[in-house]
Amino acid sequence: MLKLKSIITHTPEFEQLREQIFSNRIVSIKGISGSFLSFILNYVFELFENSLLAIIPDTERAEKLADDLQSLMPRSRVHYFPQAETLPYDQGSFTPAIHSARLNTLVSLLEEPASIIITTPVGLLQQISSPEAIRKQVSYLKVGDTVVRDFLIEWLVESGFERMPALEEIGQFSARGGIVDVFSLEAEAPYRIEFADDQINSIREFEILSQLSIRQVKNIRIVGKSTDQAPRANLFQYLKPGSLVFWDNAEQAGNMIREWLIHAERIFQEKPDLPPSWYLSEEAIQQLSNNFRQIFHARLQPSTTQMVNFQVQAPQSFQGNFKRFLKYLEDRLGRNQKNPFPLYMVFDTPARRERLEEIILAETGWLPPIKFIQGDIHNGFYLPTVPLEVLTEHEIFDRIKARKNRRKPRVSGSIIRQLNSLKFGDYVVHIDYGIGRYTGTERIQVGGVAKDTIKIEYENKDLLYVNLDKLNHVQKYVSEEGYQPPLTRLGSAEWDRTKEKTRKAVENIAKDLVQLYASRISSQGTAFPADSVWQKELEASFIYVDTPDQSRATREVKEDMERSKPMDRLLCGDVGFGKTEVAVRAAFKAVNDSRQVAFLVPTTILAQQHYYTLRERLRNYPVNIEVLSRFRSHGEQKKTLQRLENGDVDVIIGTHRLLSGDVRFKELGLLIVDEEQQFGVKHKEQLRKFKVNVDTLTLSATPIPRTLQMALMGARDLSNIDTPPQNRLPIITEICTWDRDLIYRAISYELGRGGQIFFVHNRVQTIGGVAELLKQINPQARIGIAHGQMRERDLEKVMNEFYSKKIDLLLATMIIENGLDIPNCNTIIINRADQFGLAQLYQLRGRVGRSDRQAYAYLIVPPHDRLNDTALKRLYAIEEFSDLGSGLKIALRDLEIRGAGNLLGHQQSGYINAIGYDLYQKILQESVQKIQEDTLPEQLLNRRIPQVDATVEVEVEIFIPDDYIQSGNEKVLIYHRLLNLDSLVSIDNLLKELRDRFGPPPPPVLNLIEMVKIKKMAGQHYIKKVKIHKNRMILTLDKQISEQDFFIEQELPRYINQKMAPLQFSQTEGLKVIVELKGSNPAEYLVFAKNFLQNL
Repeated sequence: MLKLKSIITHTPEFEQLREQIFSNRIVSIKGISGSFLSFILNYVFELFENSLLAIIPDTERAEKLADDLQSLMPRSRVHYFPQAETLPYDQGSFTPAIHSARLNTLVSLLEEPASIIITTPVGLLQQISSPEAIRKQVSYLKVGDTVVRDFLIEWLVESGFERMPALEEIGQFSARGGIVDVFSLEAEAPYRIEFADDQINSIREFEILSQLSIRQVKNIRIVGKSTDQAPRANLFQYLKPGSLVFWDNAEQAGNMIREWLIHAERIFQEKPDLPPSWYLSEEAIQQLSNNFRQIFHARLQPSTTQMVNFQVQAPQSFQGNFKRFLKYLEDRLGRNQKNPFPLYMVFDTPARRERLEEIILAETGWLPPIKFIQGDIHNGFYLPTVPLEVLTEHEIFDRIKARKNRRKPRVSGSIIRQLNSLKFGDYVVHIDYGIGRYTGTERIQVGGVAKDTIKIEYENKDLLYVNLDKLNHVQKYVSEEGYQPPLTRLGSAEWDRTKEKTRKAVENIAKDLVQLYASRISSQGTAFPADSVWQKELEASFIYVDTPDQSRATREVKEDMERSKPMDRLLCGDVGFGKTEVAVRAAFKAVNDSRQVAFLVPTTILAQQHYYTLRERLRNYPVNIEVLSRFRSHGEQKKTLQRLENGDVDVIIGTHRLLSGDVRFKELGLLIVDEEQQFGVKHKEQLRKFKVNVDTLTLSATPIPRTLQMALMGARDLSNIDTPPQNRLPIITEICTWDRDLIYRAISYELGRGGQIFFVHNRVQTIGGVAELLKQINPQARIGIAHGQMRERDLEKVMNEFYSKKIDLLLATMIIENGLDIPNCNTIIINRADQFGLAQLYQLRGRVGRSDRQAYAYLIVPPHDRLNDTALKRLYAIEEFSDLGSGLKIALRDLEIRGAGNLLGHQQSGYINAIGYDLYQKILQESVQKIQEDTLPEQLLNRRIPQVDATVEVEVEIFIPDDYIQSGNEKVLIYHRLLNLDSLVSIDNLLKELRDRFGPPPPPVLNLIEMVKIKKMAGQHYIKKVKIHKNRMILTLDKQISEQDFFIEQELPRYINQKMAPLQFSQTEGLKVIVELKGSNPAEYLVFAKNFLQNL
């Protein structure tokens, strides 16, 4: 970018700007387009080497300008100071990301000599903490500093940090032994400070989900909460003398300031107890600005001799039409052009440049003399005075350029931990003893040695103490939402009977799965050719940047399509994570090979949505797309069916109407099914016939867990899209009772930023009354109603008006639950949210937050004393799981069970409830393996290695001391993870994690690690029991396996040929191996025993 910057800033206009600024306190400029403004502000900043405050009336333009500047100068010298995402005087104040960005800007302004600060007119208005108050909030630490750990903890408490067992979000700290974790209010990641006595030994950034360190840092700053009760300062006070102020469209900025202050005054009159000086007045802003040199971007004013006119124009627009771009290249840079003027092409990565060159070469046979520059600006521009044109790759393909993530969206670490860890009173399943209630951990003495156990309470308050080495037999009980299982009676045959019933019930499913797998392996389908140039063009023209998961899913789907075996792939991804785009690419690949595509969806509204999406994405290609739904008349449907049979329709989108007998294809190549679980049994049977020899892609927002996928033994392939699109923010979720003022504020705020609102009321009988009430609350909002009992044409009309922004608020029933994609709609209000299931609430909330704007969900419920426990738990879960991608994390509650039910049939839910989800999927997997071995030909078998769960008895202390890990729940989670790891490398990684999070492990923890390694290796060598007594280890081999030929031929020689230790065999009650251990104490015997097994 430096070369381009040099060419641009050496033009006469920049020399004129320099002269004007040095001779006048107020300068006017005009004739600016695209990202050219960033070159001007960077030039002025470098000229004065002092701070520059830029006020930009449009939030999106302000954020893009910050991005553009960061590609021209050091990132740390550019700060975006966002306005609050609230109405005036709204004490709910800032979202964590906005608060963090504002605070980071203010602290940086105090630390750095000069910066460019970008804000909006409303961002200027609100009074802020003074520089003196901010300085008191900051503490600086570096490696090697002498700091008394307890004094640091005291300062953190005084600075408003909340003490937690483990960090989950900003503003918290945690102290464990010599380690202090802290999440500073302006930081992007939390810090882990490790002490050696009173000296800081190391400082590391760590990742909140895994709690693992990411990188070492030498010094940090920690910013606490402000003690400034009544902020009286403003942004101008942070500017040093000699700074500059830039106004982009001062007239628009003035209007915004006046409108905001009028709105604030109206609210102040209604609530006179509010502080009067919360905001600066328009006059105060004017006076404060006059203390600095000012530059005005006068967009609509006529040119004068004093005004600097850059005469910059918008670049050529191609509207995603690549043919138009190629024609433009020929006209500007063609082989016959004698003096082509320079065309600069800005691209993000070398891979994008290579793809563009590849497409140009394939289409034209030559490469024009484009000057490629790697950079990161949002928009190009045309400078006729040079002449010179700058284009970005995003403009060629009409794609949205993702803004940089200045503040990463934070993922709450509590999600994973709360779902996996046990809490007192949770239901658990012991594979041998049944369903009980977890009542904590207890340290007991066994043979004079301390060991941790977990306590489970069964029927009649009977207690079971489970040793650590059998903790992998215990799982958290997971079932359908709201179901409370009866406790098992210890000592009865009832649990074994329940397991046997389940085994019989899953046999038929297992047979179906094995048949499906066998038919998939042996069937022949269509092998589609490799990607065409058009395919590459289409994928390059996606308006967003692919996430890594989206790229991987696209690759997996296309690889399946290029094989001769029919594809049957399930694509899971959270709402709004880009599954439809993967389906569009698959459909286009099929159409490119002259095959037809059927796109089956559960609802008429979703059919219409996909029709709009496909039509828009494929508008530049000769693809005929039609829709079959109740929005089409009988005559229109008949005509479409005839064209489909003749091969004149390439893609047909429809509801279950597509499964009717009169729907015939000329050559169907791909079937895409969206939300298959929404179809009934009859439709699923018709679908199965449809699928024979046809590639099938199924989309689902209801996640299918990997454990279940393994149980399915390859009957279906699975792709998951777990990563959110760039700049996507978590949805702020609030549970509230009916409050007219809150509803008014929510609607007014969304309308104020040009957005739209969903209001969900799931009773058709009273929906008209709610519409009247909403009109009274906010008369400005244009309201439309949508429900399933409306006439087709009326429903289609309302939906079209909402899409085209003629309606501000859509009052609807659950009809909007699936797939609607309206990025401009970022507020949803759900009435009587207590009457919806967790998965329904999650799907409904997913209708908003599909752009880079902050989205809000308000769940309206009756007063808490009228809600039952199940409804409350569900609402708290949905409020807590606002993080991106939490669909796959909510999974362990309700969605995972739905996913299992959807794949296996809803009649199975009773069995899942009876024994818990984990044990159910284990029994299913065992059944599938058994039937495979009994029925499949040898070449299709996945050979099963016998598994042995070894018991280990040792004479050393194995437990996690309370002063090492204080939290009982955290301990149980560590024990559980340790015993479920499947390799020695994984166990060593967990040991590294313990060192990282809690400091050096004490001897009982190191013994525990060695014991688990022995248990894992013993199981791999078919050893049922390991007993270490003094300097002898007795290995009892599994009787059934030790008598098999493969064991005698392969395993037994390992013992005979080893040279590490003397051993002898014993044949009493099965084969035993007695090993003499080397060492001088129990801990050394343990290490030698591990090394012996490892050496085998």
